[in-house]
Amino acid sequence: MSLVQLLQTPEAFEGRAVAVVIFYPGDGARSLFATRDAADANDLASALLIDNTQVEGDYPVKDELRATGFYRVHGTFKRSQPVVVGEGVVVPFVVGGRLSDLNGIEQLRTLTQMREHCAERPHCRMEYMGGILPIPRIGTAEKPTDALEWLREP
Repeated sequence: MSLVQLLQTPEAFEGRAVAVVIFYPGDGARSLFATRDAADANDLASALLIDNTQVEGDYPVKDELRATGFYRVHGTFKRSQPVVVGEGVVVPFVVGGRLSDLNGIEQLRTLTQMREHCAERPHCRMEYMGGILPIPRIGTAEKPTDALEWLREP
């Protein structure tokens, strides 16, 4: 699921195990953002924090989150309650929620990274399988008229 989806209905996921795609800004941050732009703006309302119990040394979660990039993270979600001060003023640095009990972190390859990787190889081109899933193809053969033709019954 996307972090945006999670933060739109946090009460539905409170205390539940989730797998969410996030952007990690690197440099030992404990914040996991919905997008690269949200990280660049330090938009904490669009972020999750890694629970303090998950942090070891200067970096969160051992070596699994060192490089800047997109990740799929599995953990338990806990939403943040808005902090209201005075006449309905919400403190601006309240994060969207927290992740604890992390049990899986997988770095994802972006479309840009796949294209760059493909550009370095002869006869490689990018295609979308079924118009949905981007995949690199190696070879000089012409693209079939229907990329999913092989799935249909004869």
